[in-house]
Amino acid sequence: MVTNNTALPQLAGALSEQHRNDPSDSIKELTMKPLTSASANEIWPRTDSSRLALKPLAAALLGATLLTACGGDDDNPAAIENGDFVGNWISAEDGQALKVESNKVTSYQYTAGHCLIDQSTTGNQADLGKQGWTLNTDNTSLTLKTNHLGTSYIDISYQKADELPAQCADDKLLTQYFEDDFEADPARDYQIFWDTFNEYYPSFARRGVDWETINSTYSGQISNDMSEPEFFQVLAQMVQPLQDSHISLENGDAEASFMRGETFDDRLLAEFLESDQVDGAIDTDAEYQAYMAYIGTQYQLMNEIRTSYATNDIQQAANDELLWYKVEQDGSSVGVLIINAMDGFLEDADEAENLAEIKADMDALETAIVQVLTDLKDTEGLIIDLRDNPGGHDVNSQVLVRHFLDTERTLYSKQSRLGNDRTDLEVIRLSPAELTYTKPVVILTSPMTESAAEVFTMAMSALPHVTVLGERSQGALADTLEKQLPDGTNFTLVNEYYLSSDGDWYEGQGIPVAAEIPFMTLEEREEEEDLGLETAWEAITE
Repeated sequence: MVTNNTALPQLAGALSEQHRNDPSDSIKELTMKPLTSASANEIWPRTDSSRLALKPLAAALLGATLLTACGGDDDNPAAIENGDFVGNWISAEDGQALKVESNKVTSYQYTAGHCLIDQSTTGNQADLGKQGWTLNTDNTSLTLKTNHLGTSYIDISYQKADELPAQCADDKLLTQYFEDDFEADPARDYQIFWDTFNEYYPSFARRGVDWETINSTYSGQISNDMSEPEFFQVLAQMVQPLQDSHISLENGDAEASFMRGETFDDRLLAEFLESDQVDGAIDTDAEYQAYMAYIGTQYQLMNEIRTSYATNDIQQAANDELLWYKVEQDGSSVGVLIINAMDGFLEDADEAENLAEIKADMDALETAIVQVLTDLKDTEGLIIDLRDNPGGHDVNSQVLVRHFLDTERTLYSKQSRLGNDRTDLEVIRLSPAELTYTKPVVILTSPMTESAAEVFTMAMSALPHVTVLGERSQGALADTLEKQLPDGTNFTLVNEYYLSSDGDWYEGQGIPVAAEIPFMTLEEREEEEDLGLETAWEAITE
């Protein structure tokens, strides 16, 4: 093991604050029964909301600029300056529609049989042109895209339509829980939930789930007199077999999400259940608090071990989401860059909610990665540690990738499910940034490498000087599609295929690794060593 010459007490506290895997935020009401190793991957995750629904760009922008409130500047009767935006717009692959009027934008979510109003806004907030939306040359396509800092990202497109979907006619719209005339209807809401996945979700076969069988199993459990928690429980049980970390459900205090494979959190739970602090299950508050304390201690230990190899001062930037240092030994010098997330790079900033905030987040990351690569320019190789990175925005992944390109390259492509077909491929092709690092790079991943962190890994895998080690990533690359039910249940799913530069589809499988190295086993923690980092060092220096 490489020894550390840098004192870390102040750093350990900072890293501990970044640990986002506190299950207390997401167990909530659903943990009324004991938490055991058998139940660990059922309805309650061991991850908090930062891992639940990592919003794609469109969700952030739609949620903030178009649909933040039912209201706006009603004193401006013609807020939309470009009349070409006015009309009906449909995104068939997303099950979403827009009705754009001169002073109002209304968003709809629909399936083949149902439709409800998402939200609407009026006045100046309804001016899509000012919110970053663009029209094609013949005004038949409405698109939200980002091309900041050399990135290439089309997040959502709507096509001009003469009419809204028939089910979105005013007399067919569903009433919702906040409306006076709302009547609870579990059978209807169950059908909307099942239909949404049936019409848009692309990965049933990949994840080994027969959705028709799920319907046969659970539809009979729905009744008009069931409670709201009982209904929520059924929905969560329906999607649990998919083990898709981009599927989440939320209604009030009840939350549910899922993970694939054995994660570091799974190992911690198994270790605790085998300890003398419990008898095979966590079923009291005292035992739960002891479990939480064990998680916190082990995460702090894990982070201390990951940084114990530093032979210089450890640096942090981008709201402490990037951490880097050098390992200099036996005449070799290797850089280590730990990236904790793919968003949240501005200090004291909430999740980016409009185009300006997203660009500011990208700018903060750009500044940080330039600082990193400037500090590490004289190293002979770089280890990028993504083993505890839940993802964020793909645009930030692209910002990073550009700094490792040797030439303009096609890195990956994406398309959406469209009924029994797919939309046209969107090809992601990027050019190098001004400052690049093209020496050997080893990326470390684990099942806790998710979403945009996986997109970064997949894109980097197309480069000749990059190797991926560790464990397969989570296998949840596609953007989340946010939906809601009339009863107030919010849920996410995916409807996309992300394909590597070679056309490989890693959803539900994870990005493959050149060598399998489990992330921070109990034995490693007891020995205070990181076999992943040590193997990556050897791959670069030997």
